[in-house]
Amino acid sequence: MLIIFYFRGIFCFAFIFYFVSIYGVKKIYLIKKSIMTEKIKQFLTQLNTEYLSLHQKYEEYFWTSYMGDHSIDDAYQTAQTELENFKTNTSYTEQVDKYFDEVDASTTAKAGQTGSAGQEELKTRLEHRKYFFSLNATPEHIKALKEKVNAYETQLQSDMANWDTGYIDPKTGERIIATNSKMRLIFATDSDEQVRKAAWEGMQKTAADFVPQFIQLVKRRNEIARAMGYENFYEFKAQTEERMSSREIYNLFDEVYRQVSPKFDEITPLEKELPNLRKPWNFSYLMAGDFTKEEDQYFPLGEVIRPWAETFTALGINYQGAKMKLDLLERKGKYNNGFCHQPMPTHYDSNGQKITGMTNFTCTAIPGQLGSGSLTGNTLFHEGGHAAHFSNMEQQDMILNTEYAPMGVAWAETQSMFCDTIFSSVERRTRYAKNTEGKPYPFELFERKVRKLHKIASRSILSIAAIVKFEQELYTANEEDLTPEWVISLAKFLSLKYFGYSQADLWILTVPHIYAWSSSAYYHGYGMATMALHQFRNYFHEKYGYIVDNPVVGELLTKGRNYGSSLGFKELIKTLIGQDFSAQPYIDVLLKSEDEIIETAKERIAKLESVPKSEGEINLNAEIELRDGKTLIASSTEGFDTMCQKFNDFVSS
Repeated sequence: MLIIFYFRGIFCFAFIFYFVSIYGVKKIYLIKKSIMTEKIKQFLTQLNTEYLSLHQKYEEYFWTSYMGDHSIDDAYQTAQTELENFKTNTSYTEQVDKYFDEVDASTTAKAGQTGSAGQEELKTRLEHRKYFFSLNATPEHIKALKEKVNAYETQLQSDMANWDTGYIDPKTGERIIATNSKMRLIFATDSDEQVRKAAWEGMQKTAADFVPQFIQLVKRRNEIARAMGYENFYEFKAQTEERMSSREIYNLFDEVYRQVSPKFDEITPLEKELPNLRKPWNFSYLMAGDFTKEEDQYFPLGEVIRPWAETFTALGINYQGAKMKLDLLERKGKYNNGFCHQPMPTHYDSNGQKITGMTNFTCTAIPGQLGSGSLTGNTLFHEGGHAAHFSNMEQQDMILNTEYAPMGVAWAETQSMFCDTIFSSVERRTRYAKNTEGKPYPFELFERKVRKLHKIASRSILSIAAIVKFEQELYTANEEDLTPEWVISLAKFLSLKYFGYSQADLWILTVPHIYAWSSSAYYHGYGMATMALHQFRNYFHEKYGYIVDNPVVGELLTKGRNYGSSLGFKELIKTLIGQDFSAQPYIDVLLKSEDEIIETAKERIAKLESVPKSEGEINLNAEIELRDGKTLIASSTEGFDTMCQKFNDFVSS
């Protein structure tokens, strides 16, 4: 009996010792795990804090420079280099890799146990960081070259912005100073063919002036991309921004061209009624110039702010308290195109409180110029869509809440272009667009436009395809072939192939995107967004019957915006509407007959008759400043109606 008790005692003691040992080991493991987790979180917070500071500094100088003040360009270059040094910091890359391996091993070993969900979240955050740093990994010997390219590019942008552009008045022989934006509007709207041709010729000269400098940029971009392990610069941009191969993009646009280019066959016969129609300075005016004049009364420049705000309010688009700076009027030296940038990304403070970012966007409106009101209205919807996207990103790590990679061009442009198709939709125009006498936009005008212009609707996507092809040829060419003569002849050849002109044109070389690193090898994004937004439009019309004044639209857009760049373009489309990305819905619209387009429009307008109009208080949840360079025109803090009136007065003066 004593022996039995003796062994029982030993067994109990051994069991207690074993239990305490296991508990102690587990406790030590949990403590170590907690320390590791906290250390990683602090590291990620440090990265967010440093990135925010560098991003804000860079964006402040970027905006100032692009708005025409180039006195700060040296500081702008320094800020750009500092931001790029952060993105290419190898010690950060190594630390992220180390922490990821530790968390990966921990989550694999302890899957399903208490606390594993938090570890999975940490692993996902580190995975995004790994991807971010891998996109920007740059060999040390290339960093100096990238700095030189940045400086060269900034100088080129400054030279182009301040270049002596204009045209020769055919009646007086006097040289008229005019920006590219103004010359585009002239040969799209002026009733005098000689004036249109003179403006077009002025643009042709400007286009060719900077080709030698542009070629140097192309060569250096390729050199940098190859040093980073990519075949060429276009391949680098395609993989890092779209998570696609350049070949996949090229094939997509080649297929679009194959299906829709036969529509050009309908244009040539029109020259019997419209002589010289296919001359590049005549095409836009003879096809649409009269419509631009007719429509102008429904989009007065001074009154464009309120309709944009009303429409976005009705859609439930919310800027989450963002501060927004809008610089809408053209000035000498200012960047010659609309864009939206984000001086401060959405982020979280040390208490986990969300801090909504700041956005700036711009336009090149010309007071008194025909078509300027419609152009500005379209810009407000387009760039306002970008701003809404930025303001609603909610990822914990700031790198997923910006317009830069890993954000893809196609997804960013889907957000903005979906909004500008609402501006151009006939159901919105007939419902809200009115002239100064209060008369609404007439459906009869829309019908006449469709019957004349639908046959050339494919030119929109083909102009994008032309730039894709142009940049494809540039970045895959042998370096010895990159001469000014070759580049100019390529641009001319593509204008004949993709635009259906009877005379070659250099429009491609006037597209500002191709001259900046951030927006070159980029234009495909507009085309892919056009395809995607038609998928979204079909989805909304099939499920709800209407888009204008539908708050459900805003809800779904906001859901997509919340993801930031944590998912890719194709994943986001699938997540939101349950469809694979496809160009076919858009191609189908282009191939429809005029009667089908008109009948669809009538059905959509009829559907809206049962939907109440947006007549409530404007509530964008944003603090808006309207500026003209350094001049503050008005602010929404004075009241939205007061801001709109002050803008109208400023434009009128």
